[in-house]
Parts: sequence; structure tokens; C-alpha cells
Amino acid sequence: MEQDPHQTRNVAADHPEIVNLMEHRIANWLQEQMNKPGYKADPMQKVIETGPYKYLTEDDWVRRLRSKGYEDAAAKLLGRRADEGMKPAYEF
Repeated sequence: MEQDPHQTRNVAADHPEIVNLMEHRIANWLQEQMNKPGYKADPMQKVIETGPYKYLTEDDWVRRLRSKGYEDAAAKLLGRRADEGMKPAYEF
């Protein structure tokens, strides 16, 4: 944290044991929460499970990336769609 106070570098690959520990802890915490009386599904968990395509189409993502100056990322997303036949999880 001292060397990267704004957390701009992803160090997960450098510390897989910590990543595994934290994934285990959050899975346990989530399970505990789901077992509590009155639990309601977390909307963000739905995004994680279904992916962003439920809320935005792939073309929307491409437009957003391009509007922010991320043409390379937009091209990569479009290329992946062509290579893998990607389709949104939900059609609107």
C-alpha cells in the first residue's frame, strides 16, 4: 500500500495465496449473509452472475469505450465477439 497508495497496479498474480484466502473469506461471508432471515439478493451479485450484458448491450459498451478514448479496448471487444460469437446474455 505504501508503494502504491492509489492501488493502480494489480498485484494479484504476485500473491495468489492472498487472493485465494480473500476469495475464500468473501465466499464464506456471502454464504453467512444469505442464510440470515430476511436476506434479499444483492443487486451487484446479479451483475457478477449474469455479466454486464444484462444491463448494457455489447454495442453500448463499445460506444462507451470509444467515448472515453479507449479505441483499442473497443476494437478488442469487437474482435472477441467476431472470434467467439459473443452474444448478450439477455436480449432487449
